[in-house]
Amino acid sequence: MHCRALGTLAALVVLAPAARQAPVVPVSLIPEFVVVRPGTTLRVAVRIEIPDGWHIGWKYPGQSGLPTVLTWRVSPGITASETAWPFPERAETIGTVSHIYQGDAVLITSFKVSGDAVPGAADIVADVRWGICREICIPQDRQVRTTVSVGSGAMQSPSWHTVDAAALQRLPQRPEHAGLEVRRVRGGIGIARSRQGQGVLPPAGSMTFFPENPDRTALAQLVDARTAPTGLFIRMVLPPFASLKGVLVSGDRALLIDLPAR
Repeated sequence: MHCRALGTLAALVVLAPAARQAPVVPVSLIPEFVVVRPGTTLRVAVRIEIPDGWHIGWKYPGQSGLPTVLTWRVSPGITASETAWPFPERAETIGTVSHIYQGDAVLITSFKVSGDAVPGAADIVADVRWGICREICIPQDRQVRTTVSVGSGAMQSPSWHTVDAAALQRLPQRPEHAGLEVRRVRGGIGIARSRQGQGVLPPAGSMTFFPENPDRTALAQLVDARTAPTGLFIRMVLPPFASLKGVLVSGDRALLIDLPAR
């Protein structure tokens, strides 16, 4: 059975013996560059290596589990920007729906290096919290750090190649970056190629929509995509006076959905 969320001190005390049996979860930082120029950007990957038979929660874990939380502390002159989260899996056990990661989870955060950043070493520190889960969830946390140099040149990290194509492919794309357009239509959403016509539509069939919503009742929906004259039609119940934000997953591809209220 997937784990229930633990929100009280009493629950944590009960888990103390189990915590001693929890596996070690390796976490590492992989910077895109070891030397960066002022006025440029830098990506840093957080790799969480989840042991076989265990899982952790997405940032919005659904009805069970604990959220994975990432916070940054950086040297002056460097600012953390957007974090790209890989799309999760939908897991259902006895009517309980969870949004989980298994295997490696690679989160990628972009950083801005200011034009007046002082040359020299700059620290980037990540504080990561999660619940490692099997029958129960056990809270864990880790602090990991890396150092890059701010200088006149740029040098890619020799470890960046380990952030392989499979990990990058699990990062959802913005529709405009994929050459697609997403819009509200009656009874759901429509996906079409952009005016340039370069986008590749996901195949019709079963998809999963993960809402970006911390509410425990906001659960992944199984939806069906059908071919339409303009592209794809996905039947969904949309909130009439609220925005729709989440991740739409089709096979090994995912799109970020961000539609305003109307």
